[in-house]
Amino acid sequence: MSHIRGRSGPDLQRLLVISQRLRLRERLFWARIVASLAGGAVLSFAVPTLITSLVWMWSWPSAGSWWGVFWLSSGALLPLLYAIELRTGGDFHMNELRSRQAGGQVGNEAVPAGCGAGIGVCG
Repeated sequence: MSHIRGRSGPDLQRLLVISQRLRLRERLFWARIVASLAGGAVLSFAVPTLITSLVWMWSWPSAGSWWGVFWLSSGALLPLLYAIELRTGGDFHMNELRSRQAGGQVGNEAVPAGCGAGIGVCG
């Protein structure tokens, strides 16, 4: 801590408090990043798990193993979901809500049900 040498009294105390707060802020920042990544990884498989469970329950004898259906739906859905997320800049749900709040109208053209405003995925 070379920046603290030569300082005494209130200046030293203030620098120590600032340095502790910065360390705490950095730790909280990294904890938030790790939590976001962990939560995102878990939530990425929420939709494929739900769809796999529904498909497997509805066609149980002919669907094969649950894990096979899960990996198939994950392989199909995850790239699609991430492509939509990248294309909309992370605002897919906000675009969808705005288009529904506007009565399905965007400018002069109607938006089909299930398509967000300006997304371009539906056609």
